[in-house]
Amino acid sequence: MTRLIIKTKDHKIFLLILLISFSVYSFTSHGHRATPDEYFPFVQADQIVNNMPAQDNIPPEVRLFIQNHGYWNGTASICKNGILCSETPIGHAISYMPFLIIEKNFHIIPSYGFSTNDFNDSFYVWWRNSETHEETFTYLFYGPVIASLSVAVFYLICRTYEYSQKTSAIVSFVYAFASIEWAYSTTAFSNVESVLLILTAFLFYRRFKKNYSAINLFFMGLSLGFGVTVRYDMGIFVAILVGYVIYDIMRTSNKLKNITSFAIPLAFFAIILELVSIVRFGHGFLAGAVEGSVYGFAYATGVVIGHSTPIQVGIFGLLFSPGAGIFVFSPILFSAFISLFDFYKKNREDCIFILSYFAALLIFFGTWFHWHGFIAWSARYMLTIIPFLIIPLGASIQKRINIPFRLFVIITSIVGSFFSFAWLIQDVTWFVWGQMGGTKGLFGLDPIGKYPLHLDPSVFWTFQNSQLTQSIILEFSGLQADLYLLKILGPILTSIVLSIILIPSLLYLKLLIKEEIIPLDKESNT
Repeated sequence: MTRLIIKTKDHKIFLLILLISFSVYSFTSHGHRATPDEYFPFVQADQIVNNMPAQDNIPPEVRLFIQNHGYWNGTASICKNGILCSETPIGHAISYMPFLIIEKNFHIIPSYGFSTNDFNDSFYVWWRNSETHEETFTYLFYGPVIASLSVAVFYLICRTYEYSQKTSAIVSFVYAFASIEWAYSTTAFSNVESVLLILTAFLFYRRFKKNYSAINLFFMGLSLGFGVTVRYDMGIFVAILVGYVIYDIMRTSNKLKNITSFAIPLAFFAIILELVSIVRFGHGFLAGAVEGSVYGFAYATGVVIGHSTPIQVGIFGLLFSPGAGIFVFSPILFSAFISLFDFYKKNREDCIFILSYFAALLIFFGTWFHWHGFIAWSARYMLTIIPFLIIPLGASIQKRINIPFRLFVIITSIVGSFFSFAWLIQDVTWFVWGQMGGTKGLFGLDPIGKYPLHLDPSVFWTFQNSQLTQSIILEFSGLQADLYLLKILGPILTSIVLSIILIPSLLYLKLLIKEEIIPLDKESNT
């Protein structure tokens, strides 16, 4: 009976965390894309939903992306199917489709015309007004939905460890608002969805370790399999976790049943990848991957464009560079240097898993010349490791009751939230970076293209030209607020709506976690 009560409260807390995170994320969402990486999946999803070939009726024999506002990928395969004419991972495009369908059928987005009263750049105003309602709705809610689900799943993962409901909720909100997850909640990058699928798979892995139920393996396989269709480099996580899963399966009595339950969904999505690739390009996914990997490796390591990144430089940049380092943009991560030791004492295997995945990401992306993720906020390729570096914080919060440690957590959390808000409150990609090849913004530091992609090294290696510094300066000296719902509803109505949602939710959450609850792990052992 006690266990049932605990589970019921966990479900309620899960929903409250989901509601609170989604509400904040939605009201700090831009409602527009920031890069072509978000636009290409939308085009693919739009073609599927509307059952029409590539934009402007260009024959499918042309190379990909030529139709997409001048973007060009000279290495792309030749299309065999006009509707699927894209190199966007099919899973990412499919994830956009529910949002397009909802707006297409229910017309939720109102007609609102931006003007120079909203933004002082007339060309930017024209661009914002040129977006379709389907685009606006998708970019407005895709990130908040996916990111808030990630935070809620993160809470359930914390509960699989010996963390109380209070500690788990605190750590979840730290992850939600003190790390770069908040900044990325307004984007539609595939990295955001990768986080959700990785956390979901890890949750089922944790549950499998508790009860060795084959159903957990099945859902884990679904999460991992679909994840690879969303972002191919998720294979790094899959490879490491599969090793752990096989090791655990070998310790069970129902080896065949467990292996089958895990392998079937993985095989299903592997077949999907092959079939989609054949329909798109006329060859299987693996054949295309081999061909593409040759170019991809050369491109990533700088062979093609004549620039490479020494691995030690890339790794240091991913971690500590002023313009992209995850520890700079999310200072709460410094707590990992303490919390991993506390976490290791009771969770050695998981601690080793976290460090292994962390090292694999650093090595893989640290050799890329674009390790920084181009103009994304911080190092977006490291987004999937962020929750795993924060999970151990729960162990330290429950162990260390001294004021200095808690003060450190509070201060770094506030600073991290402030940093993310500098991205959320304005369109950094436009007003801070400017236009590639232009003379304004950070791109203006290299208008002639002396460096690859017009990225002057000082934007990553100096605090003076860091996008973080420049965003904070612009926030206080020339802010052009870019919160879509705030523009539509106005500040008064926005405050009222948020208050109606957040105040009762937070009060009810406080009521639920007021009494110390026995963690699920302890209860299951009594």
